[in-house]
Amino acid sequence: MGPVGMVLVALSGAAVAQDAGETAGFQLKNQIVFVEAKVNGKGPFSFIFDTGAGMTVLKPETAEALGLVEKKKDPAPEKRLRPGDLMGEGARFLEVDSIAVGKAEAKKVQVVVMAVPQADVPLQKLGIAYDGILGYTFISRFVSTIDYREKTLRLVPQPDSPAATLGFSYVNAAIEKRMR
Repeated sequence: MGPVGMVLVALSGAAVAQDAGETAGFQLKNQIVFVEAKVNGKGPFSFIFDTGAGMTVLKPETAEALGLVEKKKDPAPEKRLRPGDLMGEGARFLEVDSIAVGKAEAKKVQVVVMAVPQADVPLQKLGIAYDGILGYTFISRFVSTIDYREKTLRLVPQPDSPAATLGFSYVNAAIEKRMR
């Protein structure tokens, strides 16, 4: 099959996918897509919908509110995540039972609990609050269509997605090695 045939197959598949799935509204703040999501049936929480994020992130306060981690005392200044760091010493990998945007739900989603100063600092200056970032481990479970004019997000389940089988073993090993 040549390139034109592959494009036609892809387009016809996309047209079929539009008939399935769930649609949820979103807010556009400073050119960033924010969606409301429930985690383990609790919420809603405000998440950045970030197709470039490698992981789904829960801010520490969100994980505490969900009872996923215990509240810790403020770490010493040298232990805090600084802008430019990818993972801080306090980063913790978890698997949540579910994350749902509207009726579109993903089960057993791997997340990292960590502060995100790269987003926190500029958004705080703009007065924008959020609870986490929906990244690859959630988004890859769906074919996503963003309609900026209607401010809707359509999520069509993709059950055989790579994130559904993604394991943490390689990530944990890399983090543990770096922290020694």
